[in-house]
Amino acid sequence: MSKFTYEDLLGQRTTLHTAISEQRSQISTLETKIKRLESSSTTLKNNISSIQDTYQNLDVTIDESKWRGTEKNNFEEKHETFRNEVKDFLTKTEDAQDRIDEEISRCETNIASLEANINHFERTLSNVNAQIEARRDE
Repeated sequence: MSKFTYEDLLGQRTTLHTAISEQRSQISTLETKIKRLESSSTTLKNNISSIQDTYQNLDVTIDESKWRGTEKNNFEEKHETFRNEVKDFLTKTEDAQDRIDEEISRCETNIASLEANINHFERTLSNVNAQIEARRDE
């Protein structure tokens, strides 16, 4: 026989129901967050692809018969600066997407942990309910 009183068991049952509800709420919140993050990740992937296409098309050949001297050098400097800035922006965008994907993984891991908690609470709740029924039959 359990060392808990009937009232203790009823309190445990209430506590377990509350814990299960809270865990499910946290899962719902994480699932919503994952959907938002996945949408952001997809948008960034598409943007990265567009930026990469643009970056690859930034190569220009200067017609030496039309561009010479200082004007040519100024253009080449500005063009190279622009290419570097686009490459830097691309790298930062890829890093942002990686961080979003990492956060998605963390959320999925948290969901798995919460689901394990729910399973544990449900097993415990089943045991508590059995003890309550046994007390009622006494």
